Amino acid sequence: MTVAMAAAILDRHQEYSRADLIHENRGILTNWSKLHADVLVISAPKGGTTACLTIRTKSDEMELFDRFIKNGILLVPGKRCFRF
Repeated sequence: MTVAMAAAILDRHQEYSRADLIHENRGILTNWSKLHADVLVISAPKGGTTACLTIRTKSDEMELFDRFIKNGILLVPGKRCFRF
C-alpha cells in the first residue's frame, strides 16, 4: 500500500510540491536577516529549509528563545539541539 501511494505521489509530484512556499519563506528570512545584520549572522539555505542563526547578544539563549516563540517564530536553541 505504501509503495502504491508513493508511486501515485511521484506521478503527480507537482501537486504536492512546496518549492514555491519554501522559496518565498527563504526570501522572507533572508530579507529579515539583512535588516538585523548588526546583531545576527545567518547561513541562509540555498536548497533546503534549514538555516542556522548566530545571534550576537548578551541575553540568555533560553530567554531569547522564549521571546522568539512568543512572537510566533519557531526555532531550536543550540543548547537543546547541538549542545553549544
